[in-house]
Amino acid sequence: MPSRSRPTLAILDDQLPVRLQSDPNQLADVDVVWTGRQLAALTEALPELLPQVLVLQLEHLGSDPIAKAQELTALAQAELTIVAYAFARRELLEGLRREALRPLRAPLTATALRAHMTSIIVRSLMENDDGQAQAVVGEIRSPRFSPTQLAKLETVSSSVKCECPQHISSILSSLVYFEAYCKECESRSDEDAKVHHMLYERTARARMLLEDGLERLLEHEDVRL
Repeated sequence: MPSRSRPTLAILDDQLPVRLQSDPNQLADVDVVWTGRQLAALTEALPELLPQVLVLQLEHLGSDPIAKAQELTALAQAELTIVAYAFARRELLEGLRREALRPLRAPLTATALRAHMTSIIVRSLMENDDGQAQAVVGEIRSPRFSPTQLAKLETVSSSVKCECPQHISSILSSLVYFEAYCKECESRSDEDAKVHHMLYERTARARMLLEDGLERLLEHEDVRL
């Protein structure tokens, strides 16, 4: 399997590669490992490339696009497959909403693509940060971002091209609330208390990792609170 220091992406689409060429900074932290219009060429390349994300233009998927999208996803061992469509029947779109598949209306922009890749991009940032292991096993620290800052970030980020900070701030807000809930939750027994403490600790550590990822994203996108 190829080494993955950054998220990898393969694109079977007529228009998206052109948009990315006009503004390469839109996906600067993603490696585009394949682009083209030929289904056969992509099929041949996937077992070697193993991209984490596939973008597939519906019109290139033949007479049974659901089966073909599933086949390509399996070949790539992809975490996410986006099928871009201009027009499609409702039952076809419903069929494409399963497991790793996700239909999105064309024309697909880099901003929309990035938003749907948020979790993959953030995980990659965190996995490749040398200090992450220490952060996970160290002391639980207080939330780095206040509720006011997170609320502000959700509005400020709408003025920049990347929507990742907005999505992450929303997830962080939920984690902070659940962390506090677990810490204060009433326990009926010692076993109850152990379970709630475990939930509190794991939620707090997830929050700390995501805070590290958000901090790096804010720096990368030059967003200031």
